[in-house]
Amino acid sequence: MIWQLVSPKDQRIYKIIELLFDSDQTVTINKIAKETNSSIRTIKYDLTDLKKFYPQMMAA
Repeated sequence: MIWQLVSPKDQRIYKIIELLFDSDQTVTINKIAKETNSSIRTIKYDLTDLKKFYPQMMAA
């Protein structure tokens, strides 16, 4: 499958974006960590990276 070619970090970031866009309510870092089987610290780093690369998406 194509996902085997995508790094675990990029897969996680894709999942974060998917969770944020698909939710009708606030999504907490704790919820993202649980959904991605990641630590809270890892999610915070990923969100920081998302802010750098997609500032318009993370402005809200």
